Amino acid sequence: MTMQRQMPKNACTITFVSQKHTGINALLLFLLLITGFCSTGASAAVTLIAPIEGPSDDVEEAMSTGQMDLTSRNLQLTYDNIVGGQRAGLRFALNIPSNSVITNAYIQFTADKASSGASNLYIYAERNADAAPFSSNYLDVSSRSATASTVNWTPPSWNTAGHNGFAERTPDLSTLIQEVIELENWQANNHIAFIMYGSGTRTAISHDGSLLNYGSTAHTPTLHVEYTPAPGPIVISDTSPSTYTWGALNSGAPVFIDRSYTYTSLPATCNGIHALRTANNDKGVTASNWINFNVDQAVAVYVAYDKRIPTLPAWLETWTDTGIDVADSDATRRLYRATFSAGVISLGAEGSWYSMYTVFVAAQDSACGGSTGSGNSAPTISGTPASEAVIDSVYSFVPNAADVDGNSLTFSITNKPTWASFNSGTGALTGTPISGDEGSTSNIVIWVSDGLTARSLAAFSITVSQPSIIDPTPGPITISGTSPSTYTWGALNSGAPVFIDRSYTYTSLPATCNGIHALRT
Repeated sequence: MTMQRQMPKNACTITFVSQKHTGINALLLFLLLITGFCSTGASAAVTLIAPIEGPSDDVEEAMSTGQMDLTSRNLQLTYDNIVGGQRAGLRFALNIPSNSVITNAYIQFTADKASSGASNLYIYAERNADAAPFSSNYLDVSSRSATASTVNWTPPSWNTAGHNGFAERTPDLSTLIQEVIELENWQANNHIAFIMYGSGTRTAISHDGSLLNYGSTAHTPTLHVEYTPAPGPIVISDTSPSTYTWGALNSGAPVFIDRSYTYTSLPATCNGIHALRTANNDKGVTASNWINFNVDQAVAVYVAYDKRIPTLPAWLETWTDTGIDVADSDATRRLYRATFSAGVISLGAEGSWYSMYTVFVAAQDSACGGSTGSGNSAPTISGTPASEAVIDSVYSFVPNAADVDGNSLTFSITNKPTWASFNSGTGALTGTPISGDEGSTSNIVIWVSDGLTARSLAAFSITVSQPSIIDPTPGPITISGTSPSTYTWGALNSGAPVFIDRSYTYTSLPATCNGIHALRT
C-alpha cells in the first residue's frame, strides 16, 4: 500500500475579521462556493479575528485577596506594584463550529508602556463550553475550572508603548481552544476565557484603556484563530481501473461489476458510505498499485477481505482489523481500516484465487460498525482521554466498554504514540514519556469489537510537554527584627489600638483589611 499526497482541488483560505458580521461572512463563503473558488468537498482554511468586546471581558484578580478589577486601563501580566501577583482573565466570542480543527491561535496584545525584566507566564483556558462574563465577585478568575493543557510564555521585553508585534503575541494556544470546542455543549458563537498567571510584568492596553486613551478599540487584546471547518461530502475522482464504479453501500447493493452477488448483512452505521464495485476476475492480479483513486479530504478506507483466504497480502497487514464482518451472497468479509490525508490513495493487489476484495470510503472519524441485523447489539465505548502528557509522569487512559450480549471484547488502536503501550484486552493506553518525546500525536482512535461489530471513540490527540511550574500558595507571613523594638505588631481590626503612646483606636476599615498585620508605632 502506498499513498501520494496532493493538495485538495480548489482549496482556499478565508479570513473573518470580526465576530459582529457573521451573516456577511456566511454570504461570502456561500459566494465562494457557488463560484467554484472553494470546493464543497475541500475544507476552507479560516482565519478568525476576535477582539475583546466589553469591559467585563478583560479583568485582573489580586492573588493575595481575590479582589477583582474590571475597569483598569491596562492589564498587568501579571505582577502589579500595588496589589502584587495577579491573574488576568480574557474572554472572547468565537464563531467556530464544534467539529473544527484548530491549527493555530494566539492573543495579540498592545504594549501600554515599556516593560522589561524576566517574565515567565502560564496560560490556560476555562474548561467551559460557554464561559460567562467576568464579575466583581471575589476569585472570579481563579475559581474557574481549568483545561488539562497549559501553555508557557516567556515574553521578551516590550520596548515601546503602543507597539503590537511578535514580542506582544502569545505562543500558539490551539491546544487550549481545541479542548474547549470539543466539549459536549460547545456551539458557534459561544465564549472562551483564558487565564494567565506567573512572574514578572508586561503591561498591555486593556479594552477600557483603548477606548479612554485612543478613542477606539483598535488596541484592545485580540484573539487570532486559524481553523479548518468540518469537511463537506467526500469527492472521489480519477479511479483506476476505470471500469470499477462507485455507489452507495447498503443491503442489496451489488458487490462486483462482473458478478451478481449483493450485500446481505451490513453494520447499520456503514449504510450509505461510498463502496467501490471491483471485478471478481481481478482476484489473481499481482500489481503493487492495483487500485488508485483521489479523495478531496482526509478519509477512512475500509477493505472488505474474504475470510476464506488464510493470509493477508503484505500491504494489508499493517491495517487495523476492526473486528467487523460484512456478508454478501458469496462470502463473509472482514473489514480492515486505515486513514489517509487528501490526495491519491493506492491499494495493492489481491493475489489469490478466492475472491477479489472491495473498498469502502467514509469520513476519517467514522466508525463503520453497528447492528448486523442478526440480533447482535454493538458494544459501547466511552471515556475522555487526557489531551496532555507530561515528561517523566505516567499517562494512563482506560475506556469504559460494555456489551449487552455478553460477548468477549477486544480492543485495537490506530496512531498510537511511540512512547505509549496499548492493552488489547482492556483498551488501556499507558506510558511515561521522556525527554525527546515532546510534541503531539493526532488522530488517535481506540476501537472495541465484540467479534461481530465494532465501535470507536472519537479521534483525539495527546501533546507531550515539560512539567508546569505550580504557583504555590504562601503560608502565614512571619515578621521579625522590627526596630524600634518598642513598636509592636498586632491584627488590624476595628477597635484595635493605633499607637503605643496614644489611646486612639481604628474606627473604620475596608472589610478586606481585617486581620492583616498592623504595626503600632
